[in-house]
Amino acid sequence: MRTRRGATFVVTLIVLTGLTAVLVSALSTHRWAFLAERNRMDSRRAEVAAEAGIQRALAALSTA
Repeated sequence: MRTRRGATFVVTLIVLTGLTAVLVSALSTHRWAFLAERNRMDSRRAEVAAEAGIQRALAALSTA
């Protein structure tokens, strides 16, 4: 009986370790996706700001 309980414990530890690895992997993937999206948004904001600056400069030149 004791050997069976020990084997059950080992199998349980292996399963929990596997589930933990899957969870950590999923969280890591989610984090990288979030960072990639944030970088894309920052890039788009910079692009829009640059375009606005160009438009403002052109407007200033045309009224001068």
